[in-house]
Amino acid sequence: DGAKSGKPENLQYVLDIKEKFPDVNLQLGGGVRDLETLDLIFSSGVDNVILGSIAIKDRELFTKACTTFPDKIILGIDAINGFLAAEAWTEASKLSASDLISSYKELPIKSIIYTDINKDGMLSGPNLEETSEVAKLSPFPVIASGGVKDINDLTNLSKIPNVTGAICGVSLYENKINFKEALEMF
Repeated sequence: DGAKSGKPENLQYVLDIKEKFPDVNLQLGGGVRDLETLDLIFSSGVDNVILGSIAIKDRELFTKACTTFPDKIILGIDAINGFLAAEAWTEASKLSASDLISSYKELPIKSIIYTDINKDGMLSGPNLEETSEVAKLSPFPVIASGGVKDINDLTNLSKIPNVTGAICGVSLYENKINFKEALEMF
């Protein structure tokens, strides 16, 4: 919701989760457009913020966010056919994931979330080839997103050097992955 509205719409829900589970590392993404909002989010107890559109559209602000909040910013890379998308996937760019990563390689970024838009929510398996390429180029740990359908996909992703995690949404909602089993395996 926040990526479309331009403000962190679900901050209170995230803070409610943090209050109930204080030891869980929480990430928030969507709608963060300035340093003041980042400061509010971090001072509220959120551990990391995912910035994607800002990284594409406002290099100066993204750089300042990373240096002001070192190792707290996650670079969100949403790609379709190898090219980046911004603003809740409504704007295409001519910039590739590798170009974006290269331009920010010196910043204190915590990690990258790499989402293949064509795979997201489809339960069709992750794009292992593109995820591998991003992980190979990245000086930061990579979290894979998009298409994870079962435990075999998690196993395949875990074999890719520098991929340190995976986002499982629909696969959990539809009970394709047993959360407890996945945690025990990885």
